[in-house]
Amino acid sequence: MQKAISRLFPLYAVVFLASIGYSSMITIFTPMMMRERWGMVSEATPMTVRMTQLGILLALYPFGQFIGSPLIVALGRRYDKKRLLLISLCITAIAYGFLALSLENLSLGAVMASTFLAGLSEANESIAEDTIAELAAKEHHKKLMSTLHVSSSGAFLFGPILSGILAFQGLSIPFWGIFALIMIGFLFVLFLGPLPSQKLPVSAWKLVRDQFSAFSFERFHFAFGVNFLIYFAIFGFFRAYPMHLVESFDMYIYELSHYIAWVAVPIVFLNLFVTARLLKTFHSSTLLTWGSFGIGVFIYFLLFAAKGPNLWISLFLVAACIGICLPTSPVYIARSAHQSILSEILESDLAVLKGAEAIASLAGGALAAFFVPLPLYFFGAISILAALLLFFKK
Repeated sequence: MQKAISRLFPLYAVVFLASIGYSSMITIFTPMMMRERWGMVSEATPMTVRMTQLGILLALYPFGQFIGSPLIVALGRRYDKKRLLLISLCITAIAYGFLALSLENLSLGAVMASTFLAGLSEANESIAEDTIAELAAKEHHKKLMSTLHVSSSGAFLFGPILSGILAFQGLSIPFWGIFALIMIGFLFVLFLGPLPSQKLPVSAWKLVRDQFSAFSFERFHFAFGVNFLIYFAIFGFFRAYPMHLVESFDMYIYELSHYIAWVAVPIVFLNLFVTARLLKTFHSSTLLTWGSFGIGVFIYFLLFAAKGPNLWISLFLVAACIGICLPTSPVYIARSAHQSILSEILESDLAVLKGAEAIASLAGGALAAFFVPLPLYFFGAISILAALLLFFKK
């Protein structure tokens, strides 16, 4: 088992790099757009405009991934996956280099363009996920897939800390650091052996249709709807709480980075040691009901928490509930699916997740334009609504 994970290390690195890049964007872009200290916005720029721009900026990366994933998976099934990964990593490096230069020149338009390009190219994590899932179906399924989740969540632990330290030298320095990490990742993939490929003549348009084909099964509409609400609330929280911390406690990048990294701790821990065991004891709908209810309730605790232990505890409790809900949501919808349509169901659920992430970023920025804590009130209510729907469905 350990040998299999070691052999796939470069693919886990691709997933890690995608997540570390976006975690750095959240850590840096939030204070950058809310405070004029770094020169990206002026004192004359109204907060409503800043928050709207921040919402758009944070939505561009997941929107790029949402668009790019079907295309890059289609190419991966038609051509050599390893070569495609190498090309996409080169494009990703260019995107982060362009992002770093854009920050040095204080060009918001260029920052937005390079963020979108990074999202498009880092849809390459879909190739890594597709390959790992293909191998996991044959052997070591749970271990290979749980390691994949840890690779993504772990990046949100280390990315913000590194960004907070490097940002002392300038906003562009963390992204130059990511540029260097991507080049190291390129070498890992270069020396990786050949990747399994289905070599199926699949079009990108067909994969786009496949992502949503499961919605035609009427009996899954409720499950997809609930999962959308949960994903929407979770990713909305991820975008909104840094805004709340900057506005309420006047945090700058270094201090904010510690809180963002702290949120990743219970998520990683529960993914590794707890959630799988809970799923053996409790039904997935029960876990989702109480997990999503907990997310909403603890978000409201966070809104009234003073700086200090209460703030750390509130963030931990929200993140712990997220650590239960994120891996449980696909299990909830998969348990009622026949093996013949399971792949379609899970692909559609992943499309729901990515769509919810992009929409939540836009919604968070739009709501914060009226009142910075408003998105947290809203996403907390959405999470509680999902819990109530699940509870009364029983």
